[in-house]
Amino acid sequence: MFYGNDEIGSTGGPLFFVIDILKPASQAVVVSLLLIVGFVFANLRSLLPHKLGVSWFTVISVIFTRLVLIPGICAGTLILLHFAAILPADPSLVFVAMLQTICPTNIDILIISQLNQHAVEETAVIIFWMYLCSIGTLLMWTTLFAYIVAIPV
Repeated sequence: MFYGNDEIGSTGGPLFFVIDILKPASQAVVVSLLLIVGFVFANLRSLLPHKLGVSWFTVISVIFTRLVLIPGICAGTLILLHFAAILPADPSLVFVAMLQTICPTNIDILIISQLNQHAVEETAVIIFWMYLCSIGTLLMWTTLFAYIVAIPV
């Protein structure tokens, strides 16, 4: 018997047991990642980069590049596409695309460095300071993007 796309994972479908098993597991993924990150932060010798062999210049340059330079370039590109009418006229789509560029580095990098057991403390310290600085940059970029999207095309 042939099942359509909407019937495969439906209540009576042949793969319903797989979906039924994956639902609780998918809800536990975020909690598991946060526990791992919390464990890494708890085992840090210090939250100051120079005590772990990382210079402040490295931390500041990584934070500036990820939270100021890359969003500026991406936002400029999106603004040009928005005002050239290449993107759809939906302002919420443009706003969400702009918001995607300003998010700090994902904690998955910390998980990858922990799994490879390479520069775990250094990565954790950089991500900690990046998330701390992102409080201000997220506010700044979100305000700017909301103002830009409100300008009629």
